[in-house]
Amino acid sequence: MIDLGLPNYYLIDTQPEARLSPGMVTEACKQIKRNRLQYAREITAEQTISVLARLAENWQDDLFPFRKLALRAEQATTGFSPQSLAKGLDVFFGRITEDSLHNLIAQDLGDSRRLDEPLGTPEERAENRTAMACGPNLIGHITAGNLPCPALMSLIQGVLVGAAQFVKCAE
Repeated sequence: MIDLGLPNYYLIDTQPEARLSPGMVTEACKQIKRNRLQYAREITAEQTISVLARLAENWQDDLFPFRKLALRAEQATTGFSPQSLAKGLDVFFGRITEDSLHNLIAQDLGDSRRLDEPLGTPEERAENRTAMACGPNLIGHITAGNLPCPALMSLIQGVLVGAAQFVKCAE
């Protein structure tokens, strides 16, 4: 495993001989929820959208360290040539913009500000109604090994609603 010098927030950071157990997963999920409260609770939807859009731009930059790492992965491991991976990263992350993220939220909630405060559409305000959306405390994902885009989109949606997330990658 490559040491990227990142904090050990992940089960993958445990010792190779460590056995994954229900207790370990439970404790990891509890810690993920605590991390959410400590680090992400006060971030507004607008700030989250901005960070995600900026991160998507980074993934399209050939100098971005994580992109370079992904493109260096062996084809036998990923199932994709470096050229296919580069094209896929550019196409996927090229669609993740501030406008597209606002539109994604608007499809379900009408306005991204509903993630931060009660808000009413003109029709709702006429009837003295407002609504606020609250994401779940924790989302669990089990990903497929051959289709990264749906997993990435699910993770992005979880980040948008401020949920802590546990991801089980395919073998």
